[in-house]
Amino acid sequence: MPCRQPCFVILFLALLLILWPAGGVLRAGSLLIEAAQPQGSMPDADVRVFKDWRVVCADRRPQDDAHAIRACTIRPYPDPFTERGGVISLVGRVVTTPTSREPLTLFVLKTRQGFLIPNGVELRIDQKKTHLLAYHSCDRGACTVPFAMTGALREAFEKGGQAQISVSTKQASKTHVTFSLLGFSAAIKAFEDSTR
Repeated sequence: MPCRQPCFVILFLALLLILWPAGGVLRAGSLLIEAAQPQGSMPDADVRVFKDWRVVCADRRPQDDAHAIRACTIRPYPDPFTERGGVISLVGRVVTTPTSREPLTLFVLKTRQGFLIPNGVELRIDQKKTHLLAYHSCDRGACTVPFAMTGALREAFEKGGQAQISVSTKQASKTHVTFSLLGFSAAIKAFEDSTR
């Protein structure tokens, strides 16, 4: 016997729980999309370079608000990714999550599609401990891997000299991209000070 009304009710309730409170999951998803957006050329941008890291800040004025909002990003410089090995970009932004009003430094790694998503992404600093990062979503030819720059990971970034990102391919091999952490400590401090 087909499951009609009971299945529909269960599906509706599950969807309602996922989206409650208003904007819960949708708001978190929009933060990831916003954090992964490329900056492009911002006419009045303030660009500061700290060895191998760059902080870019610009004032943005939303259409429905008279006050400008200071938006900043932090990323490796020069960009070590540029489609190397299918890793597209790594960019950080300060965001406020739906569950907390405290600012959070969130980095979003973008990869092209075609990697083994259950394997996640491996992030290793100075050939030491591997941090396993989970994929969040895939859309329009790219997948996002968000992670908060806090705790042991932040300490490793600040003290490290080099980081390596590894993704697993469907052919059971790994693609590696390495980038410098020189200047990260100064850049993250300037970045967070600029967004307060």
